[in-house]
Amino acid sequence: MIIPYSNFSILQVGCGGTGGYLVPKIARLLMTLQKYRDGWQGYNIVDFDVVEEINLYRQNFVKADLGLYKSEVMAKRYGSHFGVAIGSGTEKAESWEEIFNFFPECNSGPVCRILIGCVDNNRARKVMHEAFINSDKPIIYIDSGNGKYTGR
Repeated sequence: MIIPYSNFSILQVGCGGTGGYLVPKIARLLMTLQKYRDGWQGYNIVDFDVVEEINLYRQNFVKADLGLYKSEVMAKRYGSHFGVAIGSGTEKAESWEEIFNFFPECNSGPVCRILIGCVDNNRARKVMHEAFINSDKPIIYIDSGNGKYTGR
C-alpha cells in the first residue's frame, strides 16, 4: 500500500517492555527519512512511568536510568544518538481527546497521524481505539502492547 503523504506525526504511547525496544527502530527510520525523503516527521513518546529496578531485567533501560521517566530517557537517548527530534510526555491520557494533544503538530500541509500503542492494559487500549475511531484526520493505529503474561 502506498501512503500519499510526505508528512507524518507519530505518537507512541508506552515505552516499557515493548515500546522501549521500538523507539530506536523508529528513530533510525526517521533519520533515514530525513536524509532521503522530503517531508516533515514528528515523533512523540508518552509514558507516565519511571524506571524501576525490576524494569532492568526485561526492558531497554540501564541502572543510570533508575528514577527517571521512561519517555524522557528514551527520547533523549535515541534522539541524540540518531540526530532526530523526539518529544516526550509524562502525563497519562485519560480520554481519547487527550490523545490528540500528544501528537506532534505539523503546519506544512496534509499529515498522516500514526498512533502506536505499546501498553500493558486494556483501559489505555480502549482510549487509543476511541481516538482512532473519533479522529477527523487520517490516522493509522498500531497496537503492539502486551500484558504481563499474555498478548492481550
